[in-house]
Amino acid sequence: MALNREFLASELVGDTEDLAVAEDTIIYGGAIVVTGPDGYARPGYEAPDVTVWGKAAETIDNRGKPAGAQKITVTVSRSYRKFRYDNDVNGTPLGQADLGGTCFLLNEHTLSADDNNGARSTGGTLMAVDPGGAKVWVRFPL
Repeated sequence: MALNREFLASELVGDTEDLAVAEDTIIYGGAIVVTGPDGYARPGYEAPDVTVWGKAAETIDNRGKPAGAQKITVTVSRSYRKFRYDNDVNGTPLGQADLGGTCFLLNEHTLSADDNNGARSTGGTLMAVDPGGAKVWVRFPL
C-alpha cells in the first residue's frame, strides 16, 4: 500500500554497531571487523563474500563459546570517519592514484589495491596514503 501521508520513520543515530561474534573467535581492539555469510563478526579475512563493518572498539574473546555468546562494538564510518591501516606493501599497494577508489580487504589490518581476481571483498574507499606508503586511510562502506 502506498503512503497517503507523512511517515515518521524511527531513526537511530550513532557511530557504532554491536555485532554478535562468531563461535570460538577472538577479535582484537582496532582490528577490521567483518561478517561472513553466517552473519557473525570475525576479524577481517580475505574472501569475496564478507561485509566490512569497521574498527573493533575493544577486544572480545569468544574462544570456547558458541556463536552469538558475546557481542563486539564496532566503530563504523558514519559521520565521515576514516581509519588508518596497513598498506599491502608486499603485494599490490595502494597509491596516490587510487584515492577515492575501492580498496580490498587482505586481512584484519591490511588493505590492498588488488581484488585477487574477485577473491577479496571491498574494504572501503581509499581516502589518503601516508608519506612512504606503508599506511593508508580508509572509509568503510557501511
